[in-house]
Amino acid sequence: MSPSDEVKRITGLEQFAITPDGRHAIFGFSVENSPRVMLQCSYQTLGQAINYLQDIASKAQQLRIKTDPLAEGAEGQETKSNLVVQMQFEADAAGREATLRCTTQIGVANNLQLSPEMIERLLGALPELLRILRERQEAHGKQH
Repeated sequence: MSPSDEVKRITGLEQFAITPDGRHAIFGFSVENSPRVMLQCSYQTLGQAINYLQDIASKAQQLRIKTDPLAEGAEGQETKSNLVVQMQFEADAAGREATLRCTTQIGVANNLQLSPEMIERLLGALPELLRILRERQEAHGKQH
């Protein structure tokens, strides 16, 4: 995608608000050479927008790491470790979802609720993820 007059650069975040019943959110952005942009959406649409933006950020991060994984300031550099040291799966009584309960090295608890479909996607993605990790470990070892 090339920049055009229709594309505006976000220069800041506006104060957000949530309706008293929690069903809608109002949020916005300051944009370059334009008045601020305020948006309102339901909590369902907000969740979809968050997932959409996280997907964009993840894809951009993957490209930065692939392009130059050891660039100064890049996420590909070694980060402070806070690995998961304990985990367990728990299935709900109806079999509709499972919860992955994890605890990190510094004691932070994380819970992920996963549908059977998401667990299948996770299982399918793990072999490729392990291949990438091993490849990067090998490349990283050769550079030191």
